Amino acid sequence: MIFLASRLSLSLCRRAETSAVLEANLRGRNHSPFSKSQQQLRTFAADTVYKFTVTPKHLETVKATLPLVGQAGTDFTKHFYRRMFAANPGLLNVFNQTNQAVGSQPKKLLETVAVAASAAIETGELPGEAIEGICQKHAALHITLEQYAVVGENLLGTIEDLLTTDQAVLEAWGALYQEIATVFVTREKEIADKVASVPGSWSGRRRFKIVDKEKVSSVITRFKFEPLDGKPTPEFEPGTYTTIWVPFPEGEECLHGAYKEQPRHYTLAMPRDGEPKNRYMSISVKKEGLVSSILHDSDIGTEWDLSAPHGCFVMSGVEKLWLTENDVPVVFLSAGVGITPVLAMLENIYKTRPASWLHAAQNGDVHAYRDRLREISAIRAGELIRRVWYEDPLPEDGPPAGDGANPDLYNTNHETVPH
Repeated sequence: MIFLASRLSLSLCRRAETSAVLEANLRGRNHSPFSKSQQQLRTFAADTVYKFTVTPKHLETVKATLPLVGQAGTDFTKHFYRRMFAANPGLLNVFNQTNQAVGSQPKKLLETVAVAASAAIETGELPGEAIEGICQKHAALHITLEQYAVVGENLLGTIEDLLTTDQAVLEAWGALYQEIATVFVTREKEIADKVASVPGSWSGRRRFKIVDKEKVSSVITRFKFEPLDGKPTPEFEPGTYTTIWVPFPEGEECLHGAYKEQPRHYTLAMPRDGEPKNRYMSISVKKEGLVSSILHDSDIGTEWDLSAPHGCFVMSGVEKLWLTENDVPVVFLSAGVGITPVLAMLENIYKTRPASWLHAAQNGDVHAYRDRLREISAIRAGELIRRVWYEDPLPEDGPPAGDGANPDLYNTNHETVPH
């Protein structure tokens, strides 16, 4: 039995080229450049383990100063972002400003720095899977070498501002960052090349227009986009997402200044039965914030920039766990709008493989795609086990199954999934 869970709703360039940009940026700060051995091109896959080549001396220095970064906590990363955005306001259009405002982005950056530095110190290895999700998003956003250099400069600048001006410390952290950044840039180039090689795919942005809007719950709408160039769209793996750039014509003030657009990643929905596979791209969006509200309020015909499909929350990501027989059941777990990636997966396999569907929602009014799940259950009677739990059911939702009213609704106190 294979479990796939969504937590979304509880909510390269040549190696020498990479080195040249980062080195040119950091050399002005008297930090060591890449060694000649680091000039060689390496390739990385999601299951690759990258071996650090940072010198023992540098690692000892990083180890001695990492606790200082931890003690500074999110004050360190918040200072980093303030510093970087003040000197590079164009990056306000790249980073998620909602995450900046609520503090989740500074926390995530601190965790990423800690994970990478700890991996270098403790094992000397960085598992590719630890960075794959970030690399996929960076590839979708088309993050550049120059932007990595800006991040490196401000990371070291933050160490100088808050922790120490010791050149040995700055040199050690500079060496570590150079290695980590090169791993990211190399992997992201591999991802971009692979994505661009898919028939119907593209690099960077492509212009689409909304051709259909469908409410799938009181707060979630499905949007169908068609490319303006009239060319085919790519087939994609269920669970992947597209990035959409939402413009703010008048500019929008945020914590760090004004921005003109914001990117967001939304899971791609599978084509409906009978719908062409290579003509549209569809997403389901919950109306809950500024960006999603702008999208919800957009009319049919509104134009948007979209990225090609990216992402690593896909069924092929657990292929090593699969048995080859098609009768191996799959268990899908989701809640709220987190239904979107696992529903795409179910749509792709329900005709050939048994599955159990476990979903939680606040109530029936916000339960997305309920009718579609009932359709699939009817088509695959006995092959799809469906269980739904409501946190705050409405009177019209009826009592749970067993009480004779709602066959979809189950009580977590006594219901279990049949074997």
